[in-house]
Amino acid sequence: MDQLESQKINNNNSNSNNTSNKYQQLQQHRATHLKLTRDYKWVEQKFKNVQLDAKQKWNMVEMEKRRVVEEEQRKSLEYSTEQMQMQLKNDVRF
Repeated sequence: MDQLESQKINNNNSNSNNTSNKYQQLQQHRATHLKLTRDYKWVEQKFKNVQLDAKQKWNMVEMEKRRVVEEEQRKSLEYSTEQMQMQLKNDVRF
């Protein structure tokens, strides 16, 4: 009987230790999950910032290209206009 009593007490102690270990493991898993979630959100935000910067730089390059093309078109139009005016003057003379 004494032996059965001591086994029962040992089982109860081991069950409470087991429960304590499970609780600690659960806490550790929660902490790991929180850390990984925070890290993921941080990386995601950094990626979005880099993506936004790249898009802005690309847009600036595209705007500069458009500006150059428009400037060339304007110069070409001015040259054509000057040519037409000179030709008109020559035509009027004759």
